[in-house]
Amino acid sequence: MSSRFEESMSANADKMTDAARAGAAAAGQHADDAIHAAADMLENGKESLRDKARHAGEAANRAGRGVAKVMNESVDYFRGSDASDMLEDVRSLTKKHPGAALVTFAVIGFFLGRSLKKAD
Repeated sequence: MSSRFEESMSANADKMTDAARAGAAAAGQHADDAIHAAADMLENGKESLRDKARHAGEAANRAGRGVAKVMNESVDYFRGSDASDMLEDVRSLTKKHPGAALVTFAVIGFFLGRSLKKAD
């Protein structure tokens, strides 16, 4: 009797193993299909961006120069100011633009909270 039970259990285990392998193979195929689809989308996006960049070359160049100018001004500000100067600037901007300051501090607090939560 125990022999039939063991044979039955062994047969069921083999069926479950085969089913798991088939499921894993199907999941692997779906993952491969999704990866190929994502690669195709990236390829199409890359080509689209390349075409748009050709047409918007001068606008992109101006935008790049503008970003570089702002970054350069930021570097100069940080190098030329100490903490008390920066704190005074923050206070002044907060008094001039309280709504924008409130939103800015809320966003900073949100991201700071998320980063601390992820660190746990």
